[in-house]
Amino acid sequence: MKKMKIIIGVTVLLTMLTACSTEGLEIYNDASIKTSNESKGKTSCKINMDIDFNTDDLTLEEIRQLNYAKKMIFEITSSYDSSKGKVASDIYLNLGGVGMDSNYYRNGNEGYVKIPVLNKYIDIDEGKEIVNTKEYGSFFSTIEESWLELLEEDDVVKGENTIIDTEEGQVKATIVTININEALLKKYAEKITYILMDSDIINKIVDVNYDSAHKEKLRETLTRTLKKIQFEDFKTLAYIDFDGYLIKEEISMRMKMADANKGEPLAMSISITNENWDIGKEQNIEIPEIKEQLIKIEELKNMDNIFELK
Repeated sequence: MKKMKIIIGVTVLLTMLTACSTEGLEIYNDASIKTSNESKGKTSCKINMDIDFNTDDLTLEEIRQLNYAKKMIFEITSSYDSSKGKVASDIYLNLGGVGMDSNYYRNGNEGYVKIPVLNKYIDIDEGKEIVNTKEYGSFFSTIEESWLELLEEDDVVKGENTIIDTEEGQVKATIVTININEALLKKYAEKITYILMDSDIINKIVDVNYDSAHKEKLRETLTRTLKKIQFEDFKTLAYIDFDGYLIKEEISMRMKMADANKGEPLAMSISITNENWDIGKEQNIEIPEIKEQLIKIEELKNMDNIFELK
């Protein structure tokens, strides 16, 4: 929602509201930075997305295909130790009621993703070091810094103390609420697009897989899509424990697309829950021996033959 200047007759009350808002921003910023600076721990992210498509003039088969994408569930739970460059993740993806489990492992500059239907792994770097640990960390640090820079005092309000259920049991936490308006959301999305398209990660992926013209086309597509998006609702609830760590974050948003063509999204509702635990504790991360189970990304490009790779 837009910033509001509330005119009230009691100066003390106005002062208290301003102080509360300032404190909320400071607490949230400090907790976000403190948590992201830890090199070890466990983290999870759960995303639920519901999409309404423009089905005008589509065939029944085209509508049937779109129905697979109307509801998406994505979950990832990871153990990490950035000091050793190790990550092990369990992944679950559900599209249109069809679920799939997978795994992701990173060991230094080597990253692997399991292809469940094959019970095999692909080397997502294939010796080219597309994404090394340092670049990956730098990219997401820049994203987080941009988010924190975007927030202003009126956007963040410290609330009451509560008790929440976590992977480590019940924990006392302070609730911080974040509400920002559409203009700021668009500004943030534009900045993320700029960071993404100029990052070493994207540059390497494009260099390996596409010609130089593809990057500019991708930038134009993202920019055009951003102009169509209208944010209708956005809210974040952050839970900060008494040690000052951001242990849980619940994000909800709804957006619609202006002038959606047939087959394109008309509206999207997204909910995201992030959790952190075992923060700063030693992690027992086991990377399986998968060298003999590797297949090349090239082998997956012809999906008609995917089952022949078993």
